[in-house]
Amino acid sequence: PRLDDVARLYQKIECTAPLNDVAGCHSSTRSLCELLYQCGNGPIGSQFRRPVMCDCVTVFGYEEPTQTTGMSFAEACAQYE
Repeated sequence: PRLDDVARLYQKIECTAPLNDVAGCHSSTRSLCELLYQCGNGPIGSQFRRPVMCDCVTVFGYEEPTQTTGMSFAEACAQYE
């Protein structure tokens, strides 16, 4: 059941939470990770390109992004811990 009408601008996304995680599909962080994973985060060289959050990989199990610089994803995440 829905609580209100669907907005004119919306995106259907998958929920990757385990079936026994009742609130897992309501995580804004997990939803953002799914959008970044499915839609990308902007073309390489674009001013709108944003880094993939470390939590997407370490907490939610998404694949590491392709390395485009001399620094690995793990090294980049370690800088922000």
